[in-house]
Amino acid sequence: MERFRQHLTEQRFSASVIPSMMSAVRVFLRFLEKRSIPIETVTPDHLASYLEFRLAESQRKHKRSPRNITQRRNGRTGSIRRYLRFVRGCWPAEKPAQNEAEAFRRQVCASYGRWLTELHGFSAETLRKNGHAAGVFLEWLGDRASQESLRGLTVSDLDAFLAWRNQGLRRTTRRGVSHCLRSFMRFLYREGLIAQDLSLAVSAPVLYRFENIPSAFTDQQVESLRDVTRRDHTPLGLRDHAMLLLVATYGLRAGEVVRMKLEDINWRREQIRLKQSKTRADLLLPLMPEVGQAVLDYLRRGRPKTHLREIFIRARAPHGSFTCGSSLHTVFQRRIQQAGIQPEGKRGPHAIRYARATGLLRASVPLKSISDLLGHRSTASTGVYLKLATEDLRSVALDVPGETI
Repeated sequence: MERFRQHLTEQRFSASVIPSMMSAVRVFLRFLEKRSIPIETVTPDHLASYLEFRLAESQRKHKRSPRNITQRRNGRTGSIRRYLRFVRGCWPAEKPAQNEAEAFRRQVCASYGRWLTELHGFSAETLRKNGHAAGVFLEWLGDRASQESLRGLTVSDLDAFLAWRNQGLRRTTRRGVSHCLRSFMRFLYREGLIAQDLSLAVSAPVLYRFENIPSAFTDQQVESLRDVTRRDHTPLGLRDHAMLLLVATYGLRAGEVVRMKLEDINWRREQIRLKQSKTRADLLLPLMPEVGQAVLDYLRRGRPKTHLREIFIRARAPHGSFTCGSSLHTVFQRRIQQAGIQPEGKRGPHAIRYARATGLLRASVPLKSISDLLGHRSTASTGVYLKLATEDLRSVALDVPGETI
């Protein structure tokens, strides 16, 4: 327990919080001891039994149920889960395969993951998305997801799966599901697990180019966000302001921001070097004075002391890096509420990225330059932002004879 206390201190948990965390763990250990359950064998089911025991104990003591059972459960399990991960290294451990079919499904998913990353060089985000889709398909097959049964897979099976999977999904999402399934079918055929290449038979909804207008913040809304974060001089405010400027100034993706490391900034040459999320190409950017000062203020007065090389660190203990770019949605959502902004459509970092692209278009920056900055392989991907520059399009519109515009 003393080693765990030291671990919490190293993770920079508050001195006022550590005693309550230690107390929660001690109560749980006493529960295990009375039932002769070794700590090495604890499973999520044991933790659920403990929570039920504490809930019944509370009801007997107070003659009523807690007002917020979910909050109470989360408050009790956080410290215990952290302790179990500290003692066991990885908790909960992956359950062993219950039968040969389940073992085969896991083996196929693992091989598919290596096929995506090692052979084709896809990103971790693509691995997560496609790997999940493959698991859903194999789980849907059930008993037919065996080495013998897969060879009898037919187009009708794929159509039935898509009909089940696509219920209630938007057309864009359905297209993504089809693309993932098509990729998985291609893998199964290359590995000899299915008799014919069914990837050619996977149909997807047609999406017409430029049919949707992307959501983007206005210049005034972006400026309001900058004002909110600029006035916040707390460590959290310094971090949020630096991240916002990186997105608003360079149009970076959220994942590119959270993965930035200390060595990615060359202060002497005033340059930022990063690897773009989708193209994996290196991008060299000038370090603008306002951005550089914001990052420097955060490093000096806001960034927690840690051995991690990522620039941006979580403000609350444990002070770790952000797991993925989607974490910025929560950060920016909080600032949007503070600024009193009611944007239409999407309201995450990507909407600010769209706003930057539109601003560059209005400044007559060539489309190819904008495409390179945003990390698009083709200018066709950047062309969608032309629809956002409505004022510029209106200025070159031709009058319709006999109509007043």
